Order: sequence, then structure tokens, then C-alpha cells
Amino acid sequence: MKATCLLPVAMAAMGTCAMAQNSTVFGRVDLGLQSIDMDGAKRTGVDSGNYTSSRLGFRGTEDLGGGLSALYHLEMGIAADSGTAGNGNRLFNRGSYMGLADKSLGTLTLGRQYTPMFYPFLNADETGRLRLGNYSTVNSIQRTNLLRVAQAALTVPVANGALASGAKGTYSAGTGSSWEDNQLLYKTPTFAGFTASVSASPSENYTDSTKLYGGNIEYRNGAFYAGGGINRKYGKVTATGALQRSDEAVLGALYAITSSFKIWGNVHGWEVDPGAGASATIQGRDAMLGASYWTSSGELWTNYARKTVSSCSDCGSDGLGIGYNHFLSNRTELYVAYGRVGNQRNSANTFMSYAPTQFGGTVQGLAAGIAHVF
Repeated sequence: MKATCLLPVAMAAMGTCAMAQNSTVFGRVDLGLQSIDMDGAKRTGVDSGNYTSSRLGFRGTEDLGGGLSALYHLEMGIAADSGTAGNGNRLFNRGSYMGLADKSLGTLTLGRQYTPMFYPFLNADETGRLRLGNYSTVNSIQRTNLLRVAQAALTVPVANGALASGAKGTYSAGTGSSWEDNQLLYKTPTFAGFTASVSASPSENYTDSTKLYGGNIEYRNGAFYAGGGINRKYGKVTATGALQRSDEAVLGALYAITSSFKIWGNVHGWEVDPGAGASATIQGRDAMLGASYWTSSGELWTNYARKTVSSCSDCGSDGLGIGYNHFLSNRTELYVAYGRVGNQRNSANTFMSYAPTQFGGTVQGLAAGIAHVF
């Protein structure tokens, strides 16, 4: 009698557990042959992440009832060519966050995650089925560095700090359109095609010495996408504790003219206060235009981007990317891509993390390989 009564209860409990939670192992593996030319200095090798960065992650959700669920996301970069971690100082360098999602109220997450400004870059780029490929000029011109120039060419005083610093005559500043630590991020549900996100990250100690605020608005309607994002980031000057500041804004759009042919692009403006005790800032702007042609078995894409920098003579750069991805299945594809970054005489922007041998130099690369998503 007791067993008969308890059996439905036990089965119901097991069913509830099975339906309430979901955990997934996911990732990407990308390996290929890549040749890089840095003004005549050449290297060729089998590399990981030519098209899309190799990674391994764990994510999951738990249904809490009433339209509320808990979620988590842990993701690490890997170097598939050597079997090593993608970042020696972090285990989950590509994201480490958790939060709550409500169907009516939106999603709140905490931890290391993309800033809201990242998504207009991502969603207005189709350099491959996985978007925002590493040979895209969005990465080589717009998102690797805001500037990387000859320090002697700058006409404003500069200082070394968490956001911008100089070494061996090169002064550089990074972008805020990537992962940031300690973020509190809220994203709305979709209303008439619109979503919005806001984020904030407090400054926790001098070593980290950064805090940021950001937001975006995105719109989708059939063949059309548009998105805009902003980001403000603060960091401390190492020697004095004064604040450096970077401000960024991006507007991106994508339109499918036909089911096969799409055009896409963005405009990205930025300003850096080096924190050297002067009111002068370094300002810049870059823009990208791209197109893609899709067939049932592959995609041909190309894009071009150009950067200009104020308060610095001949410090601009431009880049070109072109590639073809052939789909073997929904998860596996072959790719071939060419990319180039050209620098004006006082610029030294990199390509695929490879720097020119001198200011004003050109870096170009050619890659072919295979990528798999699981």
C-alpha cells in the first residue's frame, strides 16, 4: 500500500527534475593553415581560430516556475593546435556569469560577459555563418585597438594606465566592445522587434582599476537589422592614480536585399582621455561596409574598414577581408580567407595579433581550414 502510494510521488518528482533543468557542453574547434606577411617577415603554421576562436563551454538553465528561470554560462578559449588554454591567467576568459530570466520582465546577469556594445558589431557582420570572423575588418580595424600609433606623433600629453599606455615608442588603447569583468547587465524582453540592454561594472580595487557603463538598442524586422551601442570605461593611471576615460558609440545595420545577397556595415566613433592632466583628448572614427552572397552550400563575403585618428598626424589605417565558407553540414564547414591591414606612416595596427615590423607597415594573412561547432 505504501509503495503504491509513494510510486506516483517519486515518478512525479523525477519528471519535475528532468523538465526543470538543462545543462549543455558546447564549443567550437577551428584549425587551419595560416600564412602571415609582416612587411616581408613571414611565418606559416597550423593555427587555431583563424575563422572562429576555438572554445569550450558549459551552460544551462533551470525552470523555476511562473515564467522564471535561472541560467549560467562558463566558457573558455582553447588553442586547438597545441591543446593549451587560450588565456593563461583565466580559466573562463570568454565568459563567466549567471542570472535570472523572466519571460515578462527580461534577463538580469552578473559576472564576466560581453558589453552591450558588442552586439551591434556582431549582428551587423556576416563574415561567415558564425558571424564576426577573425578575418573580418570589424576585428582587425575596429575592435582590436582604438589606436596603436607612434607616441611621438601624438600632439596631446599622454600617460600609462589601465586603458591606454605606451611601450617602446608605441601608444595604444583597447576597445570596450568585448568581455568585461564584474558586470551587472539587464536585457529587456522583445517589444515590437526592439530590445534594449544596460550594464554597469564597479571599480573593485586599484589592480583592476576599471569601471564601465554601457547600453544598446537593437531592432529586427524580417530582412532588416539595426542596432546602436555606447560604452564608457574608466581606468587609473599607474603612477598618479588619475583617471583615464574612453567613450565609444557604434551604429550598425544589415539588410537582406534578396534571400541570397546581403549588405551590412557600421560607423564607430570613440574618444580617449589619456589622464595626463590636460583637457585634450584623442578622438577617432572608423567605419565598415560589407556584403555577402549565400548559396545552399556556402557563403562568399567581403568587407572593408577605414580608421582615422585626431591629434596624431598620419595615424590612420584601413583593412580588407574576403573569404569563402563551404558548408559540409549544419555544424562543419571549410573556409578560406584573405585579410590585410594597411597603416599610415605613424600607425602600427595589427592583424590577427601580428604587428608590422615598423610604423606605416602592412600586415596581411591567408588562411584555409576547417571549423566544427558542437
